[in-house]
Amino acid sequence: MQPRTADEFLDLACLTHTGNDAVERRERAETILSASPGLAQENAYVAAVVGDVSALREHLDCDADLATRRGGPRDWDALLYLCNARIAPRASWDPLACARLLLDRGADPRTHALMYQVPCTAITGAIGVGEAGPVAAPPHTQARALVELLLDEGADPNDEQALYNMHFLRDDGWLELLLARGLREQARLDYLLGASVKQGFGDRVALLLAHGASSNGRDFYNTRTHLENALLLGHNLIAKMLVDCGAARPSLSSGEELRAACLCGREERVRQLASGTLEARDVEATLVLAAQQGNLRAVRLCLDVLGAAVDATNDKGLTALHVAAGNGQRLVVDELLRRGASLTIRDSVHRATPLDQARWAARTWPTPERADVARILEAATFAKR
Repeated sequence: MQPRTADEFLDLACLTHTGNDAVERRERAETILSASPGLAQENAYVAAVVGDVSALREHLDCDADLATRRGGPRDWDALLYLCNARIAPRASWDPLACARLLLDRGADPRTHALMYQVPCTAITGAIGVGEAGPVAAPPHTQARALVELLLDEGADPNDEQALYNMHFLRDDGWLELLLARGLREQARLDYLLGASVKQGFGDRVALLLAHGASSNGRDFYNTRTHLENALLLGHNLIAKMLVDCGAARPSLSSGEELRAACLCGREERVRQLASGTLEARDVEATLVLAAQQGNLRAVRLCLDVLGAAVDATNDKGLTALHVAAGNGQRLVVDELLRRGASLTIRDSVHRATPLDQARWAARTWPTPERADVARILEAATFAKR
């Protein structure tokens, strides 16, 4: 078998942690494997990826250095290929047993490859997900057992890229595991707290605060305090958690007060603030944010009390319909369509229409709600033609 066949298989079978990850890559890898059933016997990295324990043992018995040697199309070691692989399991193959064998023969549980100057470890590979989402970059079929094994053998639970990748998920299973195994670095905890506050993940906020994240910390990206972000996103219960843990009360501008009042549905306060001088961008940004969150009451306050235009955009050229569509917010989508929201406006970053946004979200982060909204917008777009 030509080395190029093995290299092509390995490259297609493993996550890239870039925008190239896709189901189609894995399907092409499966096709190569079906056409070359003896590939695992001829290449140690392939044996590890597919979980062929006997073939991998034979390779290691012949050449002990294969447990740590880097090679193949990515210049990775076998453990990295294994944890990043997304091949459908065969009944007689066991990647977890292969991982144990590699570690027993000297593989490094902290092995990593630099991507964008960030170390992507074997744990990062096993967990997957990240910005690509759970369809293009799903967890390894034995992800939990692999991660536990790596931690048992000395992998670092303060894994920067793994924590980033899993923070997109609402489920706290990975975070709970890493906390139980020693996740303590303040910078990691504070980063996750900032993300969780903005996502509105109250249970995760409580978990992080209980494990030492700072209630007075600042978000990594916008540098606002966590409490400011909670208030400006209308996450009142999270704001209370932060205050109860000692967060200092921020001083908000009139535009920020307007946003907070609107997202909390405080109509009387919204009307009071509307009687003063307001920046149009404050109103427009509040409308788009309310639509993104599916906050129908706030959307109506923006349109009816504050006089926002239904097709107002934020600084990325996204309308309320764009963001509601992308987040599967059916009630808000229906309201905006009823009020004549445009189906043809394209955002300034991706040049996408609301329908494009809905289709992308339904494919990348699939939920019944996103699929429903995509169907609604397809019907509305077709009816306009």
